[in-house]
Amino acid sequence: MNTTVVQTITFGGDGNARNFQVSGWSDPETGYTWSTGPECALMLPAIDAPAGFLVELECAIFRPVTLDVRVNDATVASRVIDAPGTFVWQAPATRDPVPIRLTFRHPDAQRPCDVTASWDTRPLGLLWQRLRLLRLDPAADAEPDQPNPKRTAFPTLESLERHYQDEPSVHRLIYDACETAMSEDARLLAHREYVEHNRLGFGDRAFHWLWKLLVDAMPSHFKFLEIGVYKGQVTSLLGMLASLTGKTVENLGVTPLGTFGDKFSHYEDVDYLAEIRSIEAWCGLPEGKRARIIPGFSNDDRVKRECRAVAPFDLVYIDGCHDYHVVANDIIAYGEMLKPRGLLVMDDASTELRLPAGIWPGHADVGRAVREILEPMQNFARVASVGHLRVWRKTTGDEGPPV
Repeated sequence: MNTTVVQTITFGGDGNARNFQVSGWSDPETGYTWSTGPECALMLPAIDAPAGFLVELECAIFRPVTLDVRVNDATVASRVIDAPGTFVWQAPATRDPVPIRLTFRHPDAQRPCDVTASWDTRPLGLLWQRLRLLRLDPAADAEPDQPNPKRTAFPTLESLERHYQDEPSVHRLIYDACETAMSEDARLLAHREYVEHNRLGFGDRAFHWLWKLLVDAMPSHFKFLEIGVYKGQVTSLLGMLASLTGKTVENLGVTPLGTFGDKFSHYEDVDYLAEIRSIEAWCGLPEGKRARIIPGFSNDDRVKRECRAVAPFDLVYIDGCHDYHVVANDIIAYGEMLKPRGLLVMDDASTELRLPAGIWPGHADVGRAVREILEPMQNFARVASVGHLRVWRKTTGDEGPPV
């Protein structure tokens, strides 16, 4: 077989390895980076390799180490590295269009201070210089495979959840993959461009793909509640996606329909209900499939009563007032209205995460409310995040927030 280089990672201060490192790494040095501790890991973008691929590592050592190499959930090699050199292992075909996690275990890493007159207390594994992935390509005279359909990095919410970690390289990979997938979906792209052209909403383009995955994960008939509708970007998108997939959504939105803001946001004086109905009409949603809007504030008792009359919900999206006390109220009040296994989506909520530079994390009060109110709740489990949009799943437990 022939090979094609599909990914090159260089280590050291001038390398690009920081974009892919997950855990188990020292600070880069000139021309190399040490792996430290019992294992190290890299997260790489998905590749299309129906015949498999090679993992090629150029490295040196401090002391001989036993190295186990894993590609996602499969062990592909186990050997002793006792001299510097270039080492190659074959990995199986990539069947799922998901990122590749490479894990290198070296449990016998040693500290230089234990075996030499050194101040270095790091447990050193390997001295990494370069790593490449090489796709295996069948020979030109071999029987050609059937053409593969264009693949998306995260085709399901399950695949996104399986690969999610709060690591800068993983956040970047997920964000970029979702943004790319959105741009390759004609309906999603058209909707987002309509929103941007008419100034009908905020957020990032990558979020449209996450909303598609969320709708795909819903039952054939589901209930959706949005706190903070603004001009209807998300409610219209949910209605459109449900219609495209043959599902029925009971769409409910709570919003003040006015210029009421908070210490983070200020809004223009327009007819918000007209804007909501306009984008729903653009999406081709008939009146019977448009969102029911409850005018008012999410912490009003009347509003809560009207929402409870429709609950329980399969999907709740909180994107209302960004002040701490209101966000805390929304998490408690509307989290209770979710079905077991229902999904809770929080906007502007990633200030406590390890996002890489260039991805906006959201508002401090929202991040604080998530940390102090939502994360201690035992009946919510983290699913994933895309930028500052975060998702939790409600478990079957009924444990509430800390008192």
